[in-house]
Amino acid sequence: MSESIFEPFDPILFGWNTLKSNLQFFAILMIIVAALYYIPEIIQMMLFTKSVSAPEAAYLGMIGILLAIFYLVIYQLVELGLVGISLEFRDGKPHEIEDLFKNYRLFPNFLAATIIYGFMVAIGFIFFIIPGIYLALKYMFYGYLIVDKGLGPIEALRESGRMTDGAKKNIIVYWLTLWCGMIVIMLILGLFVAAPAGFVAAAISKDLVPVFVAIANIITMIINLLIIVPIAKLSMADVYRILELRSAVAALSDGVQQNSGNVPSGRV
Repeated sequence: MSESIFEPFDPILFGWNTLKSNLQFFAILMIIVAALYYIPEIIQMMLFTKSVSAPEAAYLGMIGILLAIFYLVIYQLVELGLVGISLEFRDGKPHEIEDLFKNYRLFPNFLAATIIYGFMVAIGFIFFIIPGIYLALKYMFYGYLIVDKGLGPIEALRESGRMTDGAKKNIIVYWLTLWCGMIVIMLILGLFVAAPAGFVAAAISKDLVPVFVAIANIITMIINLLIIVPIAKLSMADVYRILELRSAVAALSDGVQQNSGNVPSGRV
């Protein structure tokens, strides 16, 4: 198919309007998300900031591996929760901060699908990048299908492949539009806020430069969590619903055609 399935800016506009109308909710939500993301990092900083002996280093190495696994679990649980909340906003359903942890029972399926998806995309990127992009686009809605329909990992990946069939050009344009907009936001922030503040800090004292860098990193993190992540998740939920409806209509049309083809012709 080559027709335009959706306008790429429409889901982004939906994400922006939803975020703007629920700014307090997303601010609280993303503060919780940030805290969850940085718990393993804070623990790591507390444990690895001092010099240790060889036996202690081996012990801390094991702790580091456990922290990495812990971070993976936290990240996947948060992703699962954000997908569910995004679908609630898209469908106009009631939503609460606690919904971030509502779908924890789906975690095994979500984690398994994520590992399979990541492995396929990684293999695709090894083979000249293009196959990796193709596979990333083809199976990108597995998480929404697990949360929305309770599908298993393989079934969710297959269904995502069916949903995105013929829509990859539209999805690429949507992603390019989304990330170009985010890059513009970051450039504006850098040119008109970060760069002047950095020059002032350097002019006053070189000792202020590390402080400025730390503050700039915090501001970037806030913008990413408060603006970029919510808009991306909300707009993805909108694209998912558009493709789901398209897939359902196509399936219904195919069923009608098959049934009409099986109807015996009457005698004249």
